[in-house]
Amino acid sequence: MRDYLFRKRLFSLFFFISIICAPSITAQVNVFTDDFSTNTDDAWTASGGITSSAWTVFTPNVDWGARRSTITEYLELTNDVDIAVPNLNGYALVTTPTTSFGAPYSTTLSTGHVVTWSFNFRQTQSDPGGFNSGDYGMAFILAGQSATTNTTGSGYAIVLGQSGTTDPIRLVSYTNGIGAIANLTNVIVSSTSGLSDFGNQFISVRVSYRPCLNQWDLSIRNDGPSEFENPLAGTLVFQSTGVDALYTGIPLDMMAAYWQGSTAANRTAYFDNISVQTSPCQQPSTMRWVLLDEFTTNGTCVSTSDCEADMICYGLEYTPLYTGVITSYTSILFVDCNGGANPIVTNSTCVMSDMSGFLDFCVVADSISMFCSANTGNIRIGRGVSLILHQVCFTVPTNGNLNITKDITFQGNPITVGVDSAGAGGSEIDVVNNYIPLSVNGAIECALLPLRWLEFSASKRGELQSLLSWSTSDEINNSHFEIQRSGTVDGQFQTIGKVPSTSAGEGVNQYQFIDPHAARGANYYRLRQIDYDGRSDLSPVRKVTFLNSNTLQIKVWPNPVSELLTIAVESASEDFTINIFDVGGRSVWQSKFHSGNSIQYVNVDSLAAGVYSILAEGESIRYVEKVGVIR
Repeated sequence: MRDYLFRKRLFSLFFFISIICAPSITAQVNVFTDDFSTNTDDAWTASGGITSSAWTVFTPNVDWGARRSTITEYLELTNDVDIAVPNLNGYALVTTPTTSFGAPYSTTLSTGHVVTWSFNFRQTQSDPGGFNSGDYGMAFILAGQSATTNTTGSGYAIVLGQSGTTDPIRLVSYTNGIGAIANLTNVIVSSTSGLSDFGNQFISVRVSYRPCLNQWDLSIRNDGPSEFENPLAGTLVFQSTGVDALYTGIPLDMMAAYWQGSTAANRTAYFDNISVQTSPCQQPSTMRWVLLDEFTTNGTCVSTSDCEADMICYGLEYTPLYTGVITSYTSILFVDCNGGANPIVTNSTCVMSDMSGFLDFCVVADSISMFCSANTGNIRIGRGVSLILHQVCFTVPTNGNLNITKDITFQGNPITVGVDSAGAGGSEIDVVNNYIPLSVNGAIECALLPLRWLEFSASKRGELQSLLSWSTSDEINNSHFEIQRSGTVDGQFQTIGKVPSTSAGEGVNQYQFIDPHAARGANYYRLRQIDYDGRSDLSPVRKVTFLNSNTLQIKVWPNPVSELLTIAVESASEDFTINIFDVGGRSVWQSKFHSGNSIQYVNVDSLAAGVYSILAEGESIRYVEKVGVIR
């Protein structure tokens, strides 16, 4: 134990130095840490605050309690506080408020950064039975609603103990408290070799929640029978990912240690090395197919969608994680045959030198292996700014659906993009795992082309109120619009309202929506149009800013523009660069802006009519807006 305490204090010092010295852009931010080496006292606390720490204990009777042990430097929970009374069924719930965590932690997990919890725990039962009254069970509540009993509140927890002889580590959501097995719903269950059953071993746990993916990750390590290893050091074994958003959209303002049990003497649970860290949530690169109206132009591609001519065209849209230059791309896909025949009419790049082709297996496998590939290019991209790389036109499916999926037989990575993000002539490989497959139903696609967004604007209406106005044409099968808002242009958008369609068909339709609860700083808005059959289409993103002091604001006008575009910057805290990209992802204008207030003018006389993306990027600045050029 003495050796462990020495290593524990040494690691705490190392961890503190690494946090304050790590680069601010890439390092995680430590918002809470406690290794229980301070405020120690071997006296048990059955109710109230534990010494001078941030933890408070709640119990149903005087025989349960907790302490910050001077001997072990653990947080210890026990069922044997008062030796003068018989042991009683019960529990100890030891809580600390997450509202006191450091920035940028958010108690509403879905609106914040990636959160990573790391901790040790152990309990003394060889076969913990679970969470019904009289059973032994241990839990670490990652984020929950404030509670003083085990029958109130909801949230997320790591638990050990269940009926039967096998007790894995489980990530669960819980409802109406953690004091009943029926209240727990598994999100992830440990299942790797040697880590699927735990009793009284010392355990390291690491859990992450990524709001941009709504994804939970669980990693664990069995530290053996004698002492904890620090969960931030060494290797933990990844178990699985899970998806659960049941309580991520509400404030969860409590973190807690929990131990419950029955009347056996000297039953104890131990917790140590608790830390909570946050980091930016980056949406991974994605690829998806976009239905292209007739005559839609992307780079060198012009859509020839015409169902009367038995032709329908799609663009392969890439939304990158990186800013830099594309040097190549490869997408190897399976395409269904159309009545036993090859449905591919054209297959070509829109931005680079074409390397595309296909292998026809319609006779033997009723499938096509299609290569959407290109190289020898110099296409500038911006993180989060989508562009069409490729266009494929198919014959309209005659019966059923025509599916386009990843070629899972390919030995390497079937969808990759070469990106020079450093600007030094090199290339990194962006493996695009987030590919959205396409299922083409000719009867739907040809009858229901996307509506046309004629205009969409967002402006201040009053103090912390935004007015959204938009107009559309060619509404067919349109059910309604969802109004969505985010605090960052490439963050997670939340639906804040709904507007039904006027169902006016081919006419021009006008809509408005007022957001009465806009936030200080930047508010990004977009519209999601939803058809009756569930298909949807997203509008461009618009921004409304309600300034605090020293808050950056970028204004671009007029929009649309025909001659001279004005870009004005107020209260910039650093130097940054603005690029204007065309629909093919090429930078057509670039300029450096300095901190403070500045203004620049862009002559658009040489630009073709169309929609362009304005991307401002600096060390802590990111801003994207669309602007139309008209003639």
